[in-house]
Amino acid sequence: MHFAPAPVATGGPEFDGFEPRVLESTVGSGAVDWHLALLLALSGVGSLVVFALALSAFRRRRSLPYLLITAALGALVLRPIVGTGTVLGYVPMDLHHTVEHLLDVVIAGLLIAAVVSVGSLERGSRGVEETEESR
Repeated sequence: MHFAPAPVATGGPEFDGFEPRVLESTVGSGAVDWHLALLLALSGVGSLVVFALALSAFRRRRSLPYLLITAALGALVLRPIVGTGTVLGYVPMDLHHTVEHLLDVVIAGLLIAAVVSVGSLERGSRGVEETEESR
């Protein structure tokens, strides 16, 4: 499947003849907008940094909510990887959309589970305190 690059607007006062430079890809359909490449690189590095911080926090706390949040941030790291694979032609666009939406569902589910687990942990600890106080 071949995807042609989007047309570039070069006229009008908001563009002033500006055309983005493209990088030549060795795989896939050819040209890659350098803005997109930079965005994917920054997104990947930022995601990895946040994931590493979450992993460090989980190692200290070793609790279910921290594990769930770390897993959600780990899934977030996969998004720029899938985007890069699509830009380079390794991942077809229809599969890209399916995987991205699946990752959205996984991330949302993990975060909801983390919130629910914190609530259940708080209720459980309050129940222990109440029984100890009533003695």
